[in-house]
Amino acid sequence: MRKAILFCLIFCVLGTLGWVSRGWFGDVSKYQDEISDLEKVNSFDEDSLKVFSEMEGEFYKETFIVTSYYPSPKQGGIYNAFGMRLKPNISCATDWKLIPPGSILNIDGKIFVVDDNGSHVEGNEIDICLPTSAEVESWGNKELEVWVFVPKKE
Repeated sequence: MRKAILFCLIFCVLGTLGWVSRGWFGDVSKYQDEISDLEKVNSFDEDSLKVFSEMEGEFYKETFIVTSYYPSPKQGGIYNAFGMRLKPNISCATDWKLIPPGSILNIDGKIFVVDDNGSHVEGNEIDICLPTSAEVESWGNKELEVWVFVPKKE
């Protein structure tokens, strides 16, 4: 049951980013509500990672420097690179040359979706979106092992 829920959730995320039916940069705005499901179920154990291995795409584990930001007009704005509202505890920014948009990351036991980029995010850096400035300050910079799933581009 847990794996079925996770699979459906991942399918919704990929649909949210327009890749299941529309290609890399399809109309993502109509899927905005579905990504909210991640706010309800946003963690999984290592056994559930096996679900990704059954999907088409690249799946690997690597060490990254993980920083954080929050959706504020003072700190980068409230919209992601696609013009949609950032989702705290879901949205994250990466260097798209290494981890393209739509990739799904397990960072410290939580699921994040690459839907943003930043001019300061380069190489093995990931910038996760958190809800408050206090959480951003407490997060700091962490070197973490991250599970990365890059869905196959159709």
